[in-house]
Amino acid sequence: MYLCNMVAKDTENIDLVSFNDIAVIGINSSLMDYKLAWSLNDALSLDFTRRNDFVSNGNVYPLYHCHLFENSPYYDLLSLNNGSETLLRFKPRLDYLFIIRNEPYLERIDNMLLKIKGMEGISYAFMIEGQRSKIEPILYDIEQHEVDMLTLERERNTVEYAIEQIRKRDERLGMVEK
Repeated sequence: MYLCNMVAKDTENIDLVSFNDIAVIGINSSLMDYKLAWSLNDALSLDFTRRNDFVSNGNVYPLYHCHLFENSPYYDLLSLNNGSETLLRFKPRLDYLFIIRNEPYLERIDNMLLKIKGMEGISYAFMIEGQRSKIEPILYDIEQHEVDMLTLERERNTVEYAIEQIRKRDERLGMVEK
C-alpha cells in the first residue's frame, strides 16, 4: 500500500509534455507549400517530402517531413493555411511553422534562420519563443501524428503486408479468384 501511495504521489509531479528540444521558426511567405519545401530543401540541404497531411478540427493542412538519418534532427514544415481556414493566428501573420527537433547545435538553428530570412519569397521569419503556449498543443498533435505515421510505415514494411497488397491487386486484375 505504501509503495502504491508513493508511486501515485511521484507520478503526479511528472511533466509529460516538454518541448525543450524543439525550436520553431515562424515564416511569412507568398510561396505555395510545395515551393517553399523545395526551396528549403535547396537552401538548407534537407529532403522534405509531403507526408500524411495534418488534420485539426476536420481541416487538412499540408505537412512536410524530413529526417535524414538515424539520430539526426527531425524537421517539419506545417502550412498554417489550407485555403479556407487558418490553423493558428499570429501577429505578425505567419503562413508556416518550421519545426526543428533534436538539434543539439544552437548555432546551426541560428544559421538556418539566417538562410531562411535571405530566401526569395520569404517576407520575414523569426524564432517563436514568446508564444510557445499557443503552439504547444499543435506540437503535441504533430508529434502524435508522426508516431501514427511511423506505426503505419512499420506495418507496411512487413512481408505479410506486401503479400496481402499483391493478392488484392491480383484480385482486382482478375488474376486470382476471390
